[in-house]
Amino acid sequence: MKKLLISIKTLLLLFQLTSALTAEAQINIQLGSGTLWNNAIPLNSDAFYSYTQAIYTRGEMIAAGATTAGMISKIRYKTVNVTPCGTWDYWTVYMGNTTIDSFVLQTDWRPVNTMNKVFEMSLPLIDVSQANSWVELTLDTPFHWNGTGNIVIAVDENRPMGNVQWQYWQGYTATTAPGYGRGLHYSTDFFNPDPVAPPAGQVISNIPQIQFEFTPDGTLPVTFGPLSAKTTSAGLQVNWQTFSEKNVDHFGVLVSSDGKHFKQIGELASKGVNGNSSAKLDYGFFLSVADLNSRMSFAYIPAVFAISLLLIFVNRGNKRWVLGPLIFVLVISSFSCRKDQQSEALTGLRQLFVKIEQVDKDGTRSSSAIVKAQTD
Repeated sequence: MKKLLISIKTLLLLFQLTSALTAEAQINIQLGSGTLWNNAIPLNSDAFYSYTQAIYTRGEMIAAGATTAGMISKIRYKTVNVTPCGTWDYWTVYMGNTTIDSFVLQTDWRPVNTMNKVFEMSLPLIDVSQANSWVELTLDTPFHWNGTGNIVIAVDENRPMGNVQWQYWQGYTATTAPGYGRGLHYSTDFFNPDPVAPPAGQVISNIPQIQFEFTPDGTLPVTFGPLSAKTTSAGLQVNWQTFSEKNVDHFGVLVSSDGKHFKQIGELASKGVNGNSSAKLDYGFFLSVADLNSRMSFAYIPAVFAISLLLIFVNRGNKRWVLGPLIFVLVISSFSCRKDQQSEALTGLRQLFVKIEQVDKDGTRSSSAIVKAQTD
C-alpha cells in the first residue's frame, strides 16, 4: 500500500510539472487596446456575406512579448455589444506570413493560396452576457508565425442572413508606422464572395484588437506544422511538417474511426540530426488499403489468442472451456483471410481521423492536432 501511495504521488508530481512547463511555454499576446469600435472586421454582421483581411505587424508582436517565431493555437476577438450570432456564426479563417505591412489599393487582397486555412466551423453560442468579452477560436490547424514577417488574417463569413442590429468589435488604429491601410473588407447581400478572387473592397486603418495564444519555438519538443491526410483507392497518404524538433526519436502515425480511440499504424524516425532541428522538415507516410484494414481491424487478434490460451490453461480440466476458446480463435482467424473483401469495405470508409504522435528519446510523448482524412 505504501509503495502504491508513493507511485501515485510521483505521478501527480510529474503531471503538475508537465502542466507547469506547458503553461510556461504558452504566452497570451494581445495586440491593440483602447475603446475604438470596429463594425467591419473581422466581419460585417449587417450583411449576408462578408470577407475581410487584417495585418498585424512583426513590431507589434515583438512589443507584445513574441520575440521569436512560434505557433499560434488560438485567436480571440473582443466584442462590444452582442447581437444574435446565429446569423453570423459560420467562419472560415485563413492565416499567413506576409512581407507587406499595409493595403494600398482596394484590390490588394493577399492571395488565399499563400495562407493556411486554420478554422472552419460555427462559433460557440454567444449571448448578451458576453458583451465586452473575448470570443475565442481554437484553431483546427495551429499557425506558425515565422518571426520575420507580419501576420495577415482573413475571415470569410458564409451565413446568408443579416442582422437588424450591428455587431461591434473592439478596434484600434496603430500609432506606429504604418498606421494606415491595415484592414481591407468587403460585404454584400447578393452573393458569397470567393476568397480566391474577391471583389474590390474598402481599405481602412481601424482593425480589431486581437489576442493570440502563442508558443515560442524551442519551448516544446516539437513544433508541428501543417498535417494532411487523404484516402484513395490505393490507400492512406499522410503528410506533415515540423518547424523545430528537440531530442526526438520517432513519430507514430495514429488513426481512428471516431476521432477518440486511436491505433498506431506505422512510425517514421526523426529526420533531425540526433533528433534535433531548427529548420522545417517534411514527412510522408503511405499505407495500402489492405494493410490499413488489417492493422485497424485485426490488431486485437493476438490479444484474443493470448486470452484464449490463458482460459485454456486455467480451465484445462473442463473440456467445454477448452473447446470454446479454440473455436473462437479459429473463427476470428478465418476472417483475416478475407482481406480483399474487407479492403473493398474500407475503401468506402467515409470517416477516418489521423494524428501524429511524437516520441522523445526519453519516451515522452506529445501529439499533433487531429485532422479528418479527405477522400479522393
